[in-house]
Amino acid sequence: MKNPRSIIRIILLVVVGAVFFLAGALKISDPAAFAGAIDVYRLTPRAVSVIVALYVPWLEIFCALALCSAKFRSGALAILAASSVVFVALHIVALAKGLDTCGCFGPDNWLSEHPAPMLVICVLLAAACAWLLAREVKTGAG
Repeated sequence: MKNPRSIIRIILLVVVGAVFFLAGALKISDPAAFAGAIDVYRLTPRAVSVIVALYVPWLEIFCALALCSAKFRSGALAILAASSVVFVALHIVALAKGLDTCGCFGPDNWLSEHPAPMLVICVLLAAACAWLLAREVKTGAG
């Protein structure tokens, strides 16, 4: 029988991968809406929002898929952990500005209109990615 940490690791890899894959897939379907959601934060020029809207969803999907490969897992976890920290910071900005939207899972869904629950999800994702990355580095990919 596998040890409990190994089981937790596998479960977290599946959950993190599924969440980022879903988030990326939902945003790919309407990059203009995602760019608009980024613009709401008023942190970047429109051109930067458009570039982010075009590339971040694909990065999320590729990193989610890379979690299945021991060769690419550490890099994917590092990118997803860093992304999660950025998302946490953006949600804090949104809450501080009184914004009631985020583009994490694309437009027109309950989570996109409630940044407080999304902040919790982003913090949990960041913690999961950090823990998985630490385990990956400690055990040497696997």
